[in-house]
Amino acid sequence: MPRVNSGDADLYYEVYGSGPPIVLVHGAGGNTVVWWQQIQSFAREHTVIVPDTRCFGKSHCPKEAFRADWFRKDLIAVLDAEGIERAPLVGMSLGGWTVLPTALHYPERVSRLVLCGTPGGVITESVIVAMQQVARGAAEQPSESLRGAITFSERFVRERPEMVHLYDQISALNTGFEPAMMGAVAAPEARILPADLAGFAVPTRLLAAEHDRLFPVPVLRDVAEVIPGCELIDFPGAGHSMYFEDPERFEQLVLGWLDQP
Repeated sequence: MPRVNSGDADLYYEVYGSGPPIVLVHGAGGNTVVWWQQIQSFAREHTVIVPDTRCFGKSHCPKEAFRADWFRKDLIAVLDAEGIERAPLVGMSLGGWTVLPTALHYPERVSRLVLCGTPGGVITESVIVAMQQVARGAAEQPSESLRGAITFSERFVRERPEMVHLYDQISALNTGFEPAMMGAVAAPEARILPADLAGFAVPTRLLAAEHDRLFPVPVLRDVAEVIPGCELIDFPGAGHSMYFEDPERFEQLVLGWLDQP
């Protein structure tokens, strides 16, 4: 599978299928493997690009270089390596800190944007509170705070323990990442203030899961209100990792919108 250098990061990514491109950027509990359900369905009619964020999966980077303001440059490096001039981007949780800044700084490279359970770096009062709670959870339970126990709905955890176990095993592949490194997303250079979004015109959809305990619906509603033209879409019945818990509905809400003329 291909690799590309971006600054001091050696980035790994995978490409599947053929047709119009679509880029999927994982969250802090995932890597390229976590999109296994979407790869199979999206690649029927699309070229699917799934990168490992720096320090995740098979992407190598010094821990001190885990900077959220480099994520967008990493993604552009992947697009350039594949000769992709413009594509829709889908960012899950931490992946929002990649895709929204990419759309903000390189709007000519992004046709549409889907944010999934993420503020993507946008700062509001409710986002600050939510991120403080996430940070406390990471400090208290560093081995589990970013894994299945809190990323799914209680029903899914109860009824699909084998899938929660699979998610945890995928997360365990991130040997270069430590939960304490998540502080990078709160750094000043990673913040997007409402004023920074003036004139933002990339069509954006934000999926908010009903049982998301990391970024609850009211938090994401605040975010949607400060992103010009952003459409907030409720995702009923699921927890934070909605794409893993209910892949069929996720496909409908993502591809059904991205494939509109």
